[in-house]
Amino acid sequence: VKADDAVTTVSSWNELKNTISNGGDIQLTSNITAGTGDYSFNVTRDVTIDLNGYTIDRNLNVQQDNVFSVMTDGTLIIKDTSEGQNGKIIGGWANEDYAGCINVSGGTLILESGNIVGNRSNSTFTKRGGGVALFYNGTFIMRGGKISENKAGYGAGVVVLDNCKFIMTGGEITENICDFGDYQDQDGAGVFAPILLLSVVAMAF
Repeated sequence: VKADDAVTTVSSWNELKNTISNGGDIQLTSNITAGTGDYSFNVTRDVTIDLNGYTIDRNLNVQQDNVFSVMTDGTLIIKDTSEGQNGKIIGGWANEDYAGCINVSGGTLILESGNIVGNRSNSTFTKRGGGVALFYNGTFIMRGGKISENKAGYGAGVVVLDNCKFIMTGGEITENICDFGDYQDQDGAGVFAPILLLSVVAMAF
């Protein structure tokens, strides 16, 4: 359904998945929850998602899969144009070495507003980035929004691996939880970067 010439509105997991594969601007018109057989979204084009106050729920209470994978040549912009900006992405639970919510592998993620909350990777050393994980030259630009209450072995909010870039000029990263060994309750709960490649103007851990 076209809200106007530029924006496609979606109200189900399959509609969102199909629209993402075509690229372009997308706006949610209801909460979207994954059902049995619904898998994560692969972003290989330029995609903008307006949460519009609604929730994308991966709906996993056991380890299985993340919510988004932003691949090489893909750019995912997340925003929330609703008055309260309470839209959120929740319910991802990674079962491999990537983020519970958004895995950026060679592509670019831009968070303008909205919330990445309540996602997790397993509580082992290799399970990192409950909210966002950057791999293979991935880039994450955080201009606003909030990353909170995510869990991982380390880097529960954001993990930045070699040759990746994280630029933060606004928003909050707060109340994320590391739950593995020596990393429990340490600084890496917010952002963990083995090689410091951060450009941070405003950050709240």
